[in-house]
Amino acid sequence: MRSLAVLLVMMRLASASPCDLPDEAAHFQRWRLGWTITYGALTVGQASLALARWNPLGAYDDKFRDTLVVGAVESGLGTIAMVLTPRITEATACDKAGEIERALFWGGHAGNLVVNLTGSLILAHETTWSAGLVSFALGYPIGLLNTYTMPRGAWHAWRLVPMPNGVALAGTF
Repeated sequence: MRSLAVLLVMMRLASASPCDLPDEAAHFQRWRLGWTITYGALTVGQASLALARWNPLGAYDDKFRDTLVVGAVESGLGTIAMVLTPRITEATACDKAGEIERALFWGGHAGNLVVNLTGSLILAHETTWSAGLVSFALGYPIGLLNTYTMPRGAWHAWRLVPMPNGVALAGTF
């Protein structure tokens, strides 16, 4: 019974393409567009509030202005990063798509940490440490959400590797 289950899984995997790139490319384009719009809307919203000198939650002061400016710059950098993100299309080779996804994943982590930490330290220096900490506490999770919602199917694509005694299942991590 156990051998039959393994055989059925192997037959199913052998008939499936190891890297279903058309679906991966479409998913990647939706992710890229969604985050470009999100970061763009955050940039425009924060910059608009700063230019209008309006705080919908209370009094408009220098601390609130500085918080909006730092937030607009951080989300503006996110918008630029999404626009400059390399594209994955149906014509992209599976291993190349995996390399792009891997680079974007680790680069997203590093960029998120650098941008949010720098912005928070600047804000803490110009206003108060609590404003800097709140900025980091709000901005860093947004960057993590961006990074962890990124499609990584090509990066984690499983492949069937022919062996002299049968078939082995292998993958890259």
